[in-house]
Amino acid sequence: MEAFLPFEGKILINGRPITMHDRTLISTLLQDDYLFQTSIRENLKIANPSAADEQIHEVLRIVELTELISQLSYGIDTMIGPLGHNFSGGEKQRLRLARVLLRSTPIVILDEPFEFLDYAQVQRLAKAISEFLNGKTLIIVSHLALEIPGSVISLSAD
Repeated sequence: MEAFLPFEGKILINGRPITMHDRTLISTLLQDDYLFQTSIRENLKIANPSAADEQIHEVLRIVELTELISQLSYGIDTMIGPLGHNFSGGEKQRLRLARVLLRSTPIVILDEPFEFLDYAQVQRLAKAISEFLNGKTLIIVSHLALEIPGSVISLSAD
């Protein structure tokens, strides 16, 4: 299965042509993304193996997990259980968001990134993420109305 439908011509991003298998241009968070049964640190470093602890702590701050992680006995070295059973739905979703934020790609696509979060937290995270990714193309697919700067395209199924 190919990543893109066949097309003629070129699609350029920042002057670079998109290829079928170029993982340096686009980062995605899908609705059913997976947390691996390893430490928080290793789950996040899957996105960027060379990420320093400072970068990890920065993305954890953006997704509002700093306080929770600091209360865990092993901090970012805490193991994530099978299917993330030792974390709530909102905590798992924010860990997955943090992982995407560690990637450094010009395009970030988030599909329903705010599941399991309350309205106020959704608005804070949407704003923090859009500020963190300033200068990049951020596409958020969501059923929620988000109060973030930038161009917003709303689609509805009638």
